[in-house]
Amino acid sequence: MGGQILTGIPAVREIRNHPDLADMSKVWPFETGFTPAPSAAGGPCIIHAEIWPGIVGDQLEAGLLRDEAQVRAMVLWAAIQDANGNLGTQFDVPIGLNDGQVGLCIHEEGWILGSG
Repeated sequence: MGGQILTGIPAVREIRNHPDLADMSKVWPFETGFTPAPSAAGGPCIIHAEIWPGIVGDQLEAGLLRDEAQVRAMVLWAAIQDANGNLGTQFDVPIGLNDGQVGLCIHEEGWILGSG
């Protein structure tokens, strides 16, 4: 997992700051707050969110490399959430956090999509 973080953060930073995408690209919850279905003003929006494949750990497709199976399972999870009208709510304030904890998540810690 450490290797994924070391390669993932620079990749997200590059996408986030790409001149063609910067106006529509946001990092959740740091730039969006905990907002159900965050969006860019007046157009398409790319939301970068931390994921944890353990959310769908029992749904991994056999015969694939573990990382590939985890990515596919997370994409399927997001597609199902979206089809059921629930994906936007995954970006809302996590249940059980007080205002101080919400502020800490937004300004320092972040949060894992789908974990609460």
